[in-house]
Amino acid sequence: MLDPARHAKDLLDALIAVAGDGLHVLTLSSATGPGGPPLIIRFLVIKRGAITTLEKDALSGAVAVLAGAVYSPEGGSVVLRTVTSPVTDTVRTWRIDAGKALPLTADETRAAYCTDAATGEPLPSQPGVTYADAPHLDL
Repeated sequence: MLDPARHAKDLLDALIAVAGDGLHVLTLSSATGPGGPPLIIRFLVIKRGAITTLEKDALSGAVAVLAGAVYSPEGGSVVLRTVTSPVTDTVRTWRIDAGKALPLTADETRAAYCTDAATGEPLPSQPGVTYADAPHLDL
């Protein structure tokens, strides 16, 4: 069995690799048990070539949340929001299940973002947001 922290760090590295150069916001969530509130961390990632900068203290928090998502029966999720211009973003998502990051399609991501969680009613898309297919992550 893989070390949870090592597997989570590998997953974080794969997410940053597929993000490409630019400014990104990563939102990671992990279930805390049946009916419990999710554990969520959100932080900035700036990537330029081989140099990646994370917000202060983000690495340890990100690894902890991802380790929880990878090894929790309830799993978790990852949202990668890439700032493509001052007024546009691209959003890609993955569902964490049984230790794997499962990519969601653009339509699945749009449905998740544009549905009222309480009522199930559709919501309008956020202005300037493009939803994209999340790529497969090699782990």
